[in-house]
Amino acid sequence: LAFDYTAEVVTQGIRHTSGGSIWVDLGQRAFRLRGEAKNTKVGPLYMDLIANGGANPQVYANVNLTVQREQQCVAYDYPELSSNITGQLSTIADQGLAFYAISQLNGEDCGIFIAPLARGRWIHLWVDLEADNHESILRSEIHKNGQVIRSTDIQRWLSREDVPVSVLPNPSWGCTQDPGAGQLAHLGLNQVHKRSIELQDALYALRSLNHAFVVLEILGLTGDVAIMVQEPELPTLWNLPAVSFSYSLAVVPGDQEVP
Repeated sequence: LAFDYTAEVVTQGIRHTSGGSIWVDLGQRAFRLRGEAKNTKVGPLYMDLIANGGANPQVYANVNLTVQREQQCVAYDYPELSSNITGQLSTIADQGLAFYAISQLNGEDCGIFIAPLARGRWIHLWVDLEADNHESILRSEIHKNGQVIRSTDIQRWLSREDVPVSVLPNPSWGCTQDPGAGQLAHLGLNQVHKRSIELQDALYALRSLNHAFVVLEILGLTGDVAIMVQEPELPTLWNLPAVSFSYSLAVVPGDQEVP
């Protein structure tokens, strides 16, 4: 399956919106999530996350910072989770979806189906009752402690014929496992911490659990893959033995904006 989406995330009471696309190849246990965030500290950020949980498992993260004109793809070893966490995920995966309620979305009568995810989260799927295929899914919501923390609207379903190719890293990205000191961004897969734990749950599901739960976990990632971007460093002019430059000066009255 493959689709375009828009996601809205609430973080500390502030709403953030983003857009992207997802391709899922259940037969190969692989997926690709393309995300776009236009308002970050470093300007627009585009990311492609590819996970292959089948033979030769690997995770790839390709980051493109358009303002800095920088692009980098890093290949990660597939993460491992503790037996305690994997046991909990296996138990949750067996529960599946259950009917919850009927409501309306954009004028369409929808059935709402819910299922538990890891870490106390629940996914709510809004399904068009008049459709009879996977394209009947219109929205997914992630709930925790009775609050909607993330909402994803499916904008357009894409051709499934492109999925096998889409879940492979593009050779032009130049993916490497050792970017050195110049790594632009980090997924945080080397250790379990708050920023990456839900991604690691989804990666374990992709590799080891039933297909239905894999889809639910991947739907729970939209708009929420945390990537830590290296901010530009201030030039250390004071460390140079000598420096020379030309400059221009503008004096602006206090009641006017700086040009």
